[in-house]
Amino acid sequence: MKNALLLLFILLSLTCCITLREAQSGCESKYTAFTDIVACTNQAFANDPRATDNANLKFYLMRGNQLAQMVKSDRISNYDAKVEWQADYLNYRNQAAIDDRRIAAALNAAAAMSAPTRTGASPSLGGASYKPGLTCLYKSQWNSGFNKNCVYDCVGSQAVETISNTDICPPSIRK
Repeated sequence: MKNALLLLFILLSLTCCITLREAQSGCESKYTAFTDIVACTNQAFANDPRATDNANLKFYLMRGNQLAQMVKSDRISNYDAKVEWQADYLNYRNQAAIDDRRIAAALNAAAAMSAPTRTGASPSLGGASYKPGLTCLYKSQWNSGFNKNCVYDCVGSQAVETISNTDICPPSIRK
């Protein structure tokens, strides 16, 4: 029961709010000046608890502010600041993927510890133990005709689920 509540909390925290990619992409489509992009991205997370609770996100936003100050004082060009912040975004995304894999591994370990094992299994089961599936977290998606392919990170390996183009990819699956 505790595991189910933890998984529900994690999934809700992943899906309830705007993502960094969505916020920054939206700001980049509205503005060309780096300082405006940073201000817009900060505004998108102004009332989001993740901006203070997530150390990696907080650092990323602070780094954007630092680069914006460097642009304002002519110590770095607008373009160079964008390049540096993009590199910081890639580092942020990679760290988030590592964190997601750790969470999934912990959930799988907890599920394995609480899962019942069959003793004296009937011959029709071949004496096999019950092994819960792996929790795979949503990573990305792409459309192909009338289908949508949802890509999941399964603690180091990938899984792809094909669904209708009008459906939304689930935040996690079990494999």
